[in-house]
Amino acid sequence: MPISNNLWSQLTDNPLMVLAIFGIILMFVGLIPKMKEWLLTIGLVGLLAGWSITLLNWENSLTATPIFNMLTFDRGAIVLTAIMIATLILIFLVTDHKSIIEMNHLGEYYALMIFALIGGIIMVSFKNLLMLFIGVEILSIASYILAGFNKKNLLSNEASLKYFLMGSFASGILLMGITLVYGMSGSFDLEQIAAYTIMYNIHPPALYFVGILLLLVAFSFKVSAAPFHFWAPDVYQGAPTVSTAFMSTVVKTAAFGAFFRLFYSAFNFNSTIWNTTVIVIVALTLIIPNLTATRQTSFKRILAYSGIANAGFLMMVLLQTNLVNENGTHIAQANMALYLTGYVIANIIAFAALFLVKDATGSDELESFKGLSKRNPYLSAFLTLAMCSMAGIPATAGFMGKYFMISGLLQGGHLILSIIAVLMSVVSLYYYFKVIKAMYMEEADGANIILNPSYVFLFIIGIVILFAVGLMPHYIRDLFLM
Repeated sequence: MPISNNLWSQLTDNPLMVLAIFGIILMFVGLIPKMKEWLLTIGLVGLLAGWSITLLNWENSLTATPIFNMLTFDRGAIVLTAIMIATLILIFLVTDHKSIIEMNHLGEYYALMIFALIGGIIMVSFKNLLMLFIGVEILSIASYILAGFNKKNLLSNEASLKYFLMGSFASGILLMGITLVYGMSGSFDLEQIAAYTIMYNIHPPALYFVGILLLLVAFSFKVSAAPFHFWAPDVYQGAPTVSTAFMSTVVKTAAFGAFFRLFYSAFNFNSTIWNTTVIVIVALTLIIPNLTATRQTSFKRILAYSGIANAGFLMMVLLQTNLVNENGTHIAQANMALYLTGYVIANIIAFAALFLVKDATGSDELESFKGLSKRNPYLSAFLTLAMCSMAGIPATAGFMGKYFMISGLLQGGHLILSIIAVLMSVVSLYYYFKVIKAMYMEEADGANIILNPSYVFLFIIGIVILFAVGLMPHYIRDLFLM
């Protein structure tokens, strides 16, 4: 039976199909040794095609029709999908390097990233809890393999095993939470769950409340929020650097997109019963990693704890779900998208710099960054700007992201949490500037580092975005409003 025009339109009005096709193509092309040099090009073409389809649906996203009542590519899904695809394009540019090109099973490496991206897109566009679980598993399984892709390295094997065990544990908690919510509400659909939530706004049944808390804990594992973060530093350090960059950006964006979508769409009407738990988790996620990062000597572990601390800021969006601007438009999602834009760009620049330095020195310790300003002043300048954005220095995207998040907290009456966020941002200056100090104020002999064109392009585009968001935040933020 031929597919109807309407069905075909539904299948092609989102990037999932084209990305899946290119992922499969990469797997088969990777089997041909002579085609290895074409893998990056094929991957970039597929991602650009998916990104184009996403942007073409921008105008229609405000009136998006659910696909089989399972997925909805509304404005929130389109924004986060565009961020994730653009992020993976930049990560692919980082892989244009000799040590990556010579990797065995390179086709599978690229394909796994695209398949994980597909899982992430499902996570930010789900309308049904079954699709949420499918998206989580697609993303997670691919990520477990990427973490252990360097199978000759014991640290990579350890990272993969830890990630698999903790991720499976979190998935089990997620499934139990979904089961309890379904058992009480009688539906997997977000709208029907929201209707049930409104019915029991003040005093929900105990099992329903437990289901919500289990979902909150499961997502806290997925986004590495404290006190469920202990797996992240070891996994980040042991995984191949490119895989770590992918996990800290694309995976985290997908997890927060799903986290916000679930609690905003289904549980926002009784947010008072889970707000306190979120406040405690946010406070712990701000305090523990920032203080722990000050004692780290590995740049990779510093980035891991930085990612955990940033998860604390991103979780603040759950406390802003009822905030509106002067036009009555909800602003929480726009705040999250703005923060994520600055966070992922700064992280990619930092991991790209780490990749180059580690390739030249064989180490990811801070000592390997000593004297980098003499060995490559351009690389050290790019990394300095990225560190400034992460630290929240004015005129950067990182500063504006933190500003809007803390402003949202103050609007919601969370003064103490806002003070903790400001104090921990000050603490973060110490370990971010440790990297800058090593590059400019400490001397060490080392090989010169040469930037190839793809890295130069990535760094320039990244810095331009960081300052564009930092200097014109309202123009950028208005694009993300629902």
